[in-house]
Amino acid sequence: MVSAMAHAYFNDQVNKSFDQPSSVLLPLFNLPRADIALRAEAVQLFAECNVNPESVACIDDVDLARLQDAGHLKLTLIDHNVLPPHQRRYVPDVVEILDHHDDHTEDVFDPNLPIWIEPEVGTCATLIAECFFDQMPSALESNPDLARLLLGVILFKTINLDPEAGLATDRDIKAVDKLVDVTGEDRGALFARLRDSQFGSAATLSPYDLLRRDYRDADESPGDVRVGASSLPTSLVRFVGHSDAGAALERFASERDLTVLLIVCVFVGDEGEPRRQLGVYCRDDAMRGAVDAFLRGDDKLALKAVDLEFEFGIGYDQGDVRVSRRVVLPAVVR
Repeated sequence: MVSAMAHAYFNDQVNKSFDQPSSVLLPLFNLPRADIALRAEAVQLFAECNVNPESVACIDDVDLARLQDAGHLKLTLIDHNVLPPHQRRYVPDVVEILDHHDDHTEDVFDPNLPIWIEPEVGTCATLIAECFFDQMPSALESNPDLARLLLGVILFKTINLDPEAGLATDRDIKAVDKLVDVTGEDRGALFARLRDSQFGSAATLSPYDLLRRDYRDADESPGDVRVGASSLPTSLVRFVGHSDAGAALERFASERDLTVLLIVCVFVGDEGEPRRQLGVYCRDDAMRGAVDAFLRGDDKLALKAVDLEFEFGIGYDQGDVRVSRRVVLPAVVR
């Protein structure tokens, strides 16, 4: 969300600097408006940076089909490089891609399309921060709220640059150092506020809302198999132990016609250490067994089975906390 806002502002400033006539550059959140409230860490960051969530556009606020039919639609994909199945009709309207996930654009988009994909960074916000510092640092210096937004996202996504988490790169660290200089923020305190907001919300959200608060479709799925992954800010044991978890899983997977739903749990252990657990929900016994065999055979994950009552599901403790959803999801699809 923040990356879309910052990228739109950056392009608007570029257009103004060259006295170019500017089209309407609208940062569009590709989620329903009701879902913003589920992301407590985003609400917290917006509040600290004087952003009113009601002032931003969500996918249910804009009629993309009407704009497309009128020939007025141009899309930039931010923080993903493939449209979900229900939005594939808009592929011809994509004019630019900026992302840090694995590249799945081949044979989908025009090869001449400006595509900037760099998996070597921990967040898309780092790429955009680099653009500002390289080309117009004064724009961040005069807008500390924007710098704070980017800083908050990088810290949150990299777990405060924690080397044990293995998510931050040298480029993320350099971007954070520069953003701290601009904002004067205590990065540890900012991260703690965002983390506390996220984990605090996990105790109040229903299992269904936990599944939909941070969901991602696989960029590619083989044949009729559909795979997706929900990231949860709580342990798998606690989630599955909820009385409504089974019904929530069935409803969520059915609504999205999912064959396999991965449940990626990221939380803090008893001693303050980052921890991950992984769940696989699949009603097809043979498919679930195949996914289980694959995951257990992946030495990178270092999985250990968790003993819990989980109908149509399997649970694991993940030994290597550095392996995130952006790695696990495409690996399972392959």
